[in-house]
Amino acid sequence: MARPSTTVALEIMADTRIRATATFVALNASTPGDPTVVSFAVQDPNRAMVTKTFGVDAEVIKDAVGVYHLDFVPANIDGMWYVQARAQGSTGINAVVESGIRVRGLVIA
Repeated sequence: MARPSTTVALEIMADTRIRATATFVALNASTPGDPTVVSFAVQDPNRAMVTKTFGVDAEVIKDAVGVYHLDFVPANIDGMWYVQARAQGSTGINAVVESGIRVRGLVIA
C-alpha cells in the first residue's frame, strides 16, 4: 500500500478551477514513486462521475516522479463534489484517496 496525499479546496464557488494533486510514496520508501496506472475520478452531487487516466487523458498531468494533478471546473451544481485519486500497478504503489469539496452554486450564472 502507498501513502498518498491529495490537496483540494474545501469550499468553492461553481465555475472555479480546482487542482487536485496526488503524491504517491510506497510504504517502505522515503521518496515519491510512479505507480503503473494513475487515475482521478470526479463525482458531482447527482452522482455523475468522470474518470481521467494518466497517459490516456491529457487532463491528468505528471508534475514529477510520483506527483500527478488534475485540473477541473465544477459545473453550477450546488452540493458536495468528490475527487478520488487512485494508484495501481506492479510497482508496489497501490492506493486510493478521496476528498470532498463543497461547491456553492452561482446565483447569477
